Amino acid sequence: ERMRITSGGNVLIGTSTEIASRFKMTILNQSSSGAGIYIDARNTSDAAYISSSPSIYYHYYADNQSVIKFYVLNNGDVRNANNSYGAISDERIKENIVDASPKLSDLLKVKIRNYNLIDDDNKTKQIGVIAQELEKIFPGMVSEEYQKVTDTTIKTVKYSVFVPMLIKAIQEQQAQIEELRKIISEK
Repeated sequence: ERMRITSGGNVLIGTSTEIASRFKMTILNQSSSGAGIYIDARNTSDAAYISSSPSIYYHYYADNQSVIKFYVLNNGDVRNANNSYGAISDERIKENIVDASPKLSDLLKVKIRNYNLIDDDNKTKQIGVIAQELEKIFPGMVSEEYQKVTDTTIKTVKYSVFVPMLIKAIQEQQAQIEELRKIISEK
């Protein structure tokens, strides 16, 4: 026996005994609160909901029964409770560490565009870059990813990479400011 459905409707995978401290998973159909999978990490106050239905407000969320901590909206927006998005950045997992090359002159070439998405009925104004334009300046910031729904590929941008680049550009500008201050004070 690899899986069991209990008389209470719980699905047990990898065990034949229902244990209160294990998580509970519920497959939701369209007639309930929506289509998807609800996962409850029982006795920890944590829960998650995953949906593939466009009519559901959240496509994924995680909460602690009092506040939603993280969610992905049906329009693709990602939100979290502490406005912090981290990356693994420990020196122990990196090698070939050197100072970054100057970025200011290349960043000045990046075109910032206003646009709306073709399938957005509200034509909500967005701001950002165009992947094909950015790729000419910073090829490593653009990826091409397969879209199962349309059976095509689309280009995506690694927006988070802009943060260290902008810090580097600010450092370059500050050095220029200090140099100009020095020239002015010597006159």
